Amino acid sequence: MLLYMEKSTEELLQFLYLSPIGLCEANFEGEINLCNAIACNYLLSISNSSEIHNIFNLLNMGKRALGNDLKKNINNFRDEQGFIIKDKRVDFYPKDEKKTLILSIMIRKISNDHFMWVFQDITEVTRILKEKEILIERESFQNGQVKLMESVIHNIGNTITNLTLGIKIIEDNQTLESFNHVSKLLDLFKSKEKELKAAFKEKSEDIISFLDTFKSSLKEEHKQKTQRLSSLKMKIDQTEQIIQMYRSRIKQDPIHSLEEKSNVHDILQNALNLTENQRKTLKIDIELALSKEIFTLKKYSTDLFQVFLNILSNAYDSIEKRKENDESYKKSLIKVSSGWTSDKTSFFINIEDNGVGFSKEEEALLFSRGISFKNNHEGLGLFYVKEVIDLIHGQISLTSPGLNLGANFKISFPKKGK
Repeated sequence: MLLYMEKSTEELLQFLYLSPIGLCEANFEGEINLCNAIACNYLLSISNSSEIHNIFNLLNMGKRALGNDLKKNINNFRDEQGFIIKDKRVDFYPKDEKKTLILSIMIRKISNDHFMWVFQDITEVTRILKEKEILIERESFQNGQVKLMESVIHNIGNTITNLTLGIKIIEDNQTLESFNHVSKLLDLFKSKEKELKAAFKEKSEDIISFLDTFKSSLKEEHKQKTQRLSSLKMKIDQTEQIIQMYRSRIKQDPIHSLEEKSNVHDILQNALNLTENQRKTLKIDIELALSKEIFTLKKYSTDLFQVFLNILSNAYDSIEKRKENDESYKKSLIKVSSGWTSDKTSFFINIEDNGVGFSKEEEALLFSRGISFKNNHEGLGLFYVKEVIDLIHGQISLTSPGLNLGANFKISFPKKGK
């Protein structure tokens, strides 16, 4: 039995060493006790050091004060065990400054003097997300020549095809194989817990705890990757539909397709049509109360179309989140209304949802760049929305009575914009 346990331990160490993500085990002071090959490579690359010693010092070499900041987080963590840091994105610049290394860092406390560090290279995923943002925000349809517009649309379509293929490759590599291996090994160790204690004494609990933590981190990693890919695929699908809409417009009326003057209601309806499948999937009802009067914009119609897409996407996400967390939630509803203000100085579009809402503290930061209260988002959406409305010389507000009480978007267009 002892020989069997020794063999299992060797297999465990070999598995951890060959794991596709970086793993380190360090004490409270940051002294590294265990580090697999990938983690060693990351730490040596970012620090330009020639040896592995203290993880805080190595991180400080890679990015100023990073190690000190993470040490403070560890010092301030009072629970006996649990996650201290989850998916902290850090941009590093190794020897070749033209090539950015972006790592996701996770720290979990196993015991008072045992901490598990997980490093994951998210450079490629981040690059794909950046390309997606460029595609969405691109002002490709305002150059004034039909041939140029057709060429741009064609090139974007090719880029999206490449992105779709890239996502497919990533999805094909998204498996739970590592998680299943760790689960089997953990079950084996638990079934032989008495023998394990006899062989390793107090170290046996650390081994099982480490395996349990590793298993949880693998499952969480798989879940987050799947969520990111799903969100990216949805955005790419929307972009492809936008391209098809413009191709159809050019084919039907190539001359007038370039005119910027557009009915705000038509732009809004196009956004509603484009996201109809998403609403059906989430079982969201729409109530329309639009003014019979027409309000037109002389330019920025493409940008406003993207604004409506962004606002609707936020409403759908908010409703989906409330469905997941509020058992008493029954009917998903979005109300859309429009009309002139009482003093006839501005025309408004109002989009109200009964989703998760937000607090007063969150409200003050909603339009800030880089601030997001949703997982796996970079905080560019609402910042972009505010930028576009400022270009139109309009006003935008986003309010909520509180958590689980929904939210209300209101965009006001000045009368002179007509």
